[in-house]
Amino acid sequence: MAKSKQVPLKVQYMQIAKRSLATSLVQFNEAVIKVLVGAGVTEPSPKQWVQGAKAVSFPCGRCAGTGQFITMVENGVPKGPGGICFRCEGKGRQNDADRRRNHGYDSYTFGKAAHAMMGGGADHDEAKCHCGESATEKWDGTPVCGACWADCCDGAQQQYMEG
Repeated sequence: MAKSKQVPLKVQYMQIAKRSLATSLVQFNEAVIKVLVGAGVTEPSPKQWVQGAKAVSFPCGRCAGTGQFITMVENGVPKGPGGICFRCEGKGRQNDADRRRNHGYDSYTFGKAAHAMMGGGADHDEAKCHCGESATEKWDGTPVCGACWADCCDGAQQQYMEG
């Protein structure tokens, strides 16, 4: 088992700052200091700086800080069908955990869309059996659903090898 490499605290702090919704590093640092002072920390250690950076939150850009999913802005007022904003989970503000979750989701979604644009199809994650059902097994690289695999077990292997 390979040991995981420990990321230096300064690097962690800068990664969090880059992910943040702060407009500048100065704004981010001021927000972290405000969090640390609010927690009663007068002389923070590097670890406390990182913990403060993870706790800092900025208004959500998707819901304009309302916590509700919006689809348009009319005369400067956010409007929409309602529902909880998926970017900030209804809090109206995003912290580092929210930004990490959103980054992972965006990467997955953009990758899936790019795969579909390159001819891979929108449902590239779900393999289909020859009968049209979702495949749960594979025989020699061929997707097979549970029903087809169980149906005629003796002849199934030969059938799927021949195509």
